[in-house]
Amino acid sequence: MKRQEVLNVLKRQLRDKLNVAGDYPAEDELLDYVLADRWASVKEALLRAEEGLYGICADCGKNIALRRLKARPEAIRCMQCQSSKDQQRAKHEMRIRLAYA
Repeated sequence: MKRQEVLNVLKRQLRDKLNVAGDYPAEDELLDYVLADRWASVKEALLRAEEGLYGICADCGKNIALRRLKARPEAIRCMQCQSSKDQQRAKHEMRIRLAYA
């Protein structure tokens, strides 16, 4: 399957999951953004696999739980490190919102 075909399948799956018809350009832009982000994550995981680092957390170096990898094969962080990263990102986004409020 070619890259574009894979992206089209993923886009259809995302539309179904998000219950979005894709009838509006803004919806397609959002889906393209989400797909680009997901595609980048998959490519990064593939590179880590080639380097023999698949399943090892990029931040702490511990093994990523098999349950997490089954749910999200492109994961490069364990749950604890990903949670910490998500909290940092949320704080940063909140600071930006407050600065422009």
